[in-house]
Amino acid sequence: FLLHFPASHLDWPLASTLPCGAPTFLSPDARRTGHPNRDYPADSPSPDSLADVTNSQTRNECPADGRCHAQIDVDHAHLHRIPARNRRNGSRRASESGDLRAGNPSHPGGPVEGKLRVVDGLATHSGQDRCVTSAPISAPRAALGGLLAAACGLGIGEFVAGVIGSGAPIRRVGDRVIDGAPRWLKTFAIERFGTNDKAVLLGSIIVILAIGALLVGRLAARRFVAAAIAVSVVSAIGIAFALSGRLPENLDIWPIVTAGATTIGALWLLIGQHTRKTSTSAGPIDALPTGRAVSIVDRRQFATMGAATAGVAVLATAIGRRLQGDPEAVAVRATLTTPKATETLGAVNPKATADVVGMTPWQTPTSNFYRIDTALVVPRINAEKWSMTIKGRVKNPLTLTYDDLLKRPLVEHDCTLMCVSNEIGGELIGNARWTGVRLADVLREAEVETIAADQLFVTSTDGFTAGFPTKLAMDGREALIAIAMNGEPLPFKHGFPARLVVPGIYGYVSAVKWLSSIEVTSFDEKQGYWIPRGWSALGPIKTGSRIDVIGLNNQPVEGKNAIAGVAWDQHTGIAKVEVQIDDEPWREATLAADGGIDTWRQWKLEWNAERGSHIIRVRATNAKGQTQTEERADVAPDGATGWHTVNVNV
Repeated sequence: FLLHFPASHLDWPLASTLPCGAPTFLSPDARRTGHPNRDYPADSPSPDSLADVTNSQTRNECPADGRCHAQIDVDHAHLHRIPARNRRNGSRRASESGDLRAGNPSHPGGPVEGKLRVVDGLATHSGQDRCVTSAPISAPRAALGGLLAAACGLGIGEFVAGVIGSGAPIRRVGDRVIDGAPRWLKTFAIERFGTNDKAVLLGSIIVILAIGALLVGRLAARRFVAAAIAVSVVSAIGIAFALSGRLPENLDIWPIVTAGATTIGALWLLIGQHTRKTSTSAGPIDALPTGRAVSIVDRRQFATMGAATAGVAVLATAIGRRLQGDPEAVAVRATLTTPKATETLGAVNPKATADVVGMTPWQTPTSNFYRIDTALVVPRINAEKWSMTIKGRVKNPLTLTYDDLLKRPLVEHDCTLMCVSNEIGGELIGNARWTGVRLADVLREAEVETIAADQLFVTSTDGFTAGFPTKLAMDGREALIAIAMNGEPLPFKHGFPARLVVPGIYGYVSAVKWLSSIEVTSFDEKQGYWIPRGWSALGPIKTGSRIDVIGLNNQPVEGKNAIAGVAWDQHTGIAKVEVQIDDEPWREATLAADGGIDTWRQWKLEWNAERGSHIIRVRATNAKGQTQTEERADVAPDGATGWHTVNVNV
């Protein structure tokens, strides 16, 4: 009643004698005209149907001096006695005729004389003894208030993270979720969502936080202290996540602490201060209340405070996001020119692509290149401030800046990269032209000390680690510290300013982005990120093949059709591809030009199709004469195996 009643100009007597706990009826005319014209005793019927506005929660305090202080929470849900014509405006109509119950049944002081005074949204009951009432904020507004408070807290957390150079709260929690998720869940996420797995995770975290914020807002309207404790518990969990992540730092806790404190403060501003228990002192009947009054928030007040809170959330988030990483990183990358290699490959051979409509390009466009990593937010690193180290069991540790790499001999190399999570027939594979410094040259300059240093342990700026055999960098293959992709500086999402490219092994053990260090060590001493999570320590890529096209627009017709696809065995090469249709004998496909030992190879086959259903299979044989196995194996722990099989109808 009090929450929705426009009572800025009302001042009426409730009763000449008002016992604590006794009901008093307000006449309909008092609501309509703004002036009282009749008082209804507690034992008299109302001339109109009365809204049963109940005292759903009463918190009472009766001190020793006999004064009664009671706060009433009016439950707007119990309005079943309002006539149908009055229900269209909900609880506002309820105030036209209401049963306001207030009091403390255990109060020994007897009747109380006084007056309810409502001025500019402030309600007090003044008189010889006092029963102070206040209506809580409505449930929808409380939930919205909780959501706005959480948004404001997270926004301030983003801002603090940007200022001190730490990770934002959601990012830290997300990173810990990625690190702690079981292998089957990560595999499912990649299989189900592919390169959108990070967006799905972020969206899920935001949805969970939003639901929690709605519930906390509802709780704050009833028990603010309990709501504050709930926010504190969530913050404590976030702090625990931050301190158990890949790169735990004390600074990581401050964005979370600030976010939690801001959320509690915003909850108090939007909800808590309007539902607190208060008391007043006695005073003249006609005087304004001299004690602390219960503040009753109206729609306009809530809208104003809510808009201000939302504005702070948006502004703080925007500034924080800009400050995170390095605000100059994008500008610096934009000024870079394409690095010129001292050893170039020339133009891509057009005959490397099978002459089939709809065929996958031999060189994957950068925008279409798959991205699988553990970084919830892509690091944006300023190349002018970046450096990487070569350390560990070396006689001459090195520190290399971006300019240092540019000054060294650069080579171009075409190489196909593949994710270990690529299913049979999957798309987590791509071929690109990489430009960079030979890793072998850098290691020779650093002077690897002993033969026992059998692992190169690589660390990313975001804390990800991977390791692969040292000999793979020294056996003649073009393992690169890459700084360019398809003739352009690396995109941020693919590792700018520098990453590793090592032919012949899966990316989870080698293709580290956003390089920070390469440590010469041993497999006995250190393990990369994925190894303790059940994946193989070595990760050699298996011979594989895929069907990409069957007929024009993948709609085979009766008669001639082209079947085409790709096959790969990096650092070994493909010698033959065969296709089987139904149970017919295997037929050898025509191979496109060989683009290099470390790239995939395209193939095609002419098929004279007959009407009906058909099963098409493909298998590849590498340059060593080893044929792709038919045996099906899951992606874990070291890559999927089996023949890609497609069912078609002609």
